[in-house]
Amino acid sequence: MLEFLKETAAELAKDHVFVLEIQKSWRHLPRDQIQQKPKMSNLIRGFPLLVTSLLFSENFSGQRQDAPTKYKEMIVMQITSTAFTNGKPIPAKYTGVGEDISPPLSWTKVPNETESFALICDDPDVPSRANPRPQGPWIHWVIYNIPADESQLPAGIACKPEPADPAGAHQGTNDFARDNVGYRGPMPPKASGPHRYFFTLYSLDQQIDLPAKRADQKSLLAAMQGHILAQAKLMGTFEQK
Repeated sequence: MLEFLKETAAELAKDHVFVLEIQKSWRHLPRDQIQQKPKMSNLIRGFPLLVTSLLFSENFSGQRQDAPTKYKEMIVMQITSTAFTNGKPIPAKYTGVGEDISPPLSWTKVPNETESFALICDDPDVPSRANPRPQGPWIHWVIYNIPADESQLPAGIACKPEPADPAGAHQGTNDFARDNVGYRGPMPPKASGPHRYFFTLYSLDQQIDLPAKRADQKSLLAAMQGHILAQAKLMGTFEQK
């Protein structure tokens, strides 16, 4: 009997509708038949609880079974920078009025299923926060297929479709008219107030099949659809007075 219940429990773990159908059918039986078979009635009514107990008991299959993914505590991926803290100004070194190099970034709490990372940096406050452009944020950086074993991006990544570091990563185009592959830093219009720059990191369950250089923010977002495991944001500000 125990072996039967174990096998049945395994099947019901895939499709619990079976138990619901048993309960539904039993409720439609004549009352006298139910009264004549109280033991069977109790078994069927208690079957879902019995199956659940077997599935999550320490004795079933020799160890405690994991809860379904949707009941697990969600992992909150985090991204930080040694150059600036979240919500604070980005040093001029990493902007268009300075050396215009990409800032150092690192991340933690990555899902185990991660196969690659992608990152997009944008400014939603162009030309100003009070009057954002209709076509959406200004794109400053598109980088993807960052290897899953990487936990950081160094400062000053080369503005090439396939930079040497991190090896394997691809860079798409930004919204600037020239030198538009790789990172271009903040350079908002003067007197337009402080702009916000969001560095959004995506954990993905696969590599992205997009040609380097010809990829942009829209095509990357489309390719990532359905493959995002987690994401994290870091926001810095910059203002040209």
